Amino acid sequence: MAGREPPLIRTTVVVSQGVITSIGVGIPPGAHIIEGNGKWLIPGFIDMHVHLPADSHFRIRLPTEGANFFFITQDVMTPFVANGVTTILECTSRADHFSQRNEIARGLAIGPRMGLAALINGGDGDGRRANTASDGRQAVRDAKAEGYDFIKVYSDLDVEVLRAIVDESAKRGMKVVGHIPNKCKGQTSECLNPQFGLVAHAEELAKQADALRSLMPKPSQPPCRESRRLKTDARSPEQQLWICRLQRLSTTTSAHKISFTESWVRRSRIPAPVTLLCVRRASLPSARASRN
Repeated sequence: MAGREPPLIRTTVVVSQGVITSIGVGIPPGAHIIEGNGKWLIPGFIDMHVHLPADSHFRIRLPTEGANFFFITQDVMTPFVANGVTTILECTSRADHFSQRNEIARGLAIGPRMGLAALINGGDGDGRRANTASDGRQAVRDAKAEGYDFIKVYSDLDVEVLRAIVDESAKRGMKVVGHIPNKCKGQTSECLNPQFGLVAHAEELAKQADALRSLMPKPSQPPCRESRRLKTDARSPEQQLWICRLQRLSTTTSAHKISFTESWVRRSRIPAPVTLLCVRRASLPSARASRN
């Protein structure tokens, strides 16, 4: 189903070489039949922000020393496949995650498809450090050459460096994901161009609250219909309009409550007290599968 359409009941789904080729057409001769009576068939879920445990070293080590703490790849991947997650994005990837992906590709472990993002940060932060535009571009080129799929930007980058990273990533066919750097405050619209594919955390919007305030409806406008259904302790029209606007801006992919703590409220100058907000999304397409 899509949106509010009813589910497809007693339907045959034909898969050939890993691709759905028909729905409700019939069973081709010689097909291997999986009986779906009494079950549901849904698309694989995608988790676009994970941090996977992988082989690590928990003390100061020499460059030639390997890991001293190990994980079994199948143990790490089983919770994903058991819950219908067939694609994941590892957001702080390193060489050990390539090993996990290779094990899955070789059939040594059953797991989801893995996208790997290389972390680029500024200052003295973690990951690859880029404090000039030239360094940022080189970090992107290095990550591309090493086989990473995405670039993850972090909080300590300068605006100029971020722009260079985003521009170089576009040239290399890589999407940028991650944090909105702290120095983008007041320049949010310039930092979040179309090549910035995913904001990693909802609180990144709170850090840009002053810039987002300009996008709010004017106080003379009535609150949106959804805002009247929200359970919130906000009382003033300004607070209700703030909640309404953030709800419209939300890119959250699952229905859950997002709560900003009082510290975030004070730091971001959000009208307090506010508890934000229940995000409602259309249900995923699904079909009840069975043999005709």
